[in-house]
Amino acid sequence: MKEILEKVLKENNINYTQSQINQLAEFNAQLVDANKHFNLTRITNDYDFAEKHILDSITASIFIDKNLKVADIGAGGGFPSIPLKIMRPDLSFVLVDSVNKKVDFLNQTIKNLNLKQIKAEHARVEDFARNELYRENFDVCVARAVAELRTLLEYTAPLVKKNGLIIAYKGSSASEEIKLAQNAIKVLNLELINDYEYQIQAHANHLLVFRKIERTNNQFPRRNNKPRKEPL
Repeated sequence: MKEILEKVLKENNINYTQSQINQLAEFNAQLVDANKHFNLTRITNDYDFAEKHILDSITASIFIDKNLKVADIGAGGGFPSIPLKIMRPDLSFVLVDSVNKKVDFLNQTIKNLNLKQIKAEHARVEDFARNELYRENFDVCVARAVAELRTLLEYTAPLVKKNGLIIAYKGSSASEEIKLAQNAIKVLNLELINDYEYQIQAHANHLLVFRKIERTNNQFPRRNNKPRKEPL
């Protein structure tokens, strides 16, 4: 696994230390072990893990300045936040997931990898975003494989500060999702500042980067699963 990680990072001109390679490999081992007991990922092949999980996760690093506070909603098995934290130890993270088993796995993994300034919280994002400790308290919010863009923006916009960033990991549907999200972008006081396209194993991926230009109205995110049932 270590050799594969080194090869993939070298091929993509990403600098790394041996300590980071060791942490990424250990993260893989813990994820594969936990995956035997409950579903965290469908990707277990070593090359796929290195490219589709690690490389994909850390691509957003180019948009994140130093020493920022980052929220990861729907963190699941720890993507993109744990690879980002390993490669960018200057960043601090709060990972949010509504499934308690996943949160337990994340916190145990964080402890095992000896990562600092990172923790996982068990919460529905609708509740988390209304918590005064977290609302409009983050510089950046990242989300990977969570929800359609209209829904995702309603979940994430309340978490970032004015002028903060939302980075949404999307696949080939990105352009269509942007079209559908025009009203949500306007209502939530956001602007799309970058649609960054990159290739992972010949598949087109996108990082959609939004800036928050004004504070979020207190009515958002709406309760009772409305962001999914009735997207803006």
